Amino acid sequence: MQTTEIKTTLLKSYEYPNGAWVLVRVRTASGIEGIGGCFVPDRNGKGVLAAGDP
Repeated sequence: MQTTEIKTTLLKSYEYPNGAWVLVRVRTASGIEGIGGCFVPDRNGKGVLAAGDP
């Protein structure tokens, strides 16, 4: 299975100004698509910047 596309989207959090929800969409060459997500409660913002494009 070959991955053809990975996209990330960041959704900011009011409780953690430097944290965010990170949504990830992955697509394969055979047309399979998956979506996942996690919350990064980062106090300094470094983890969120590593996870996706702000």
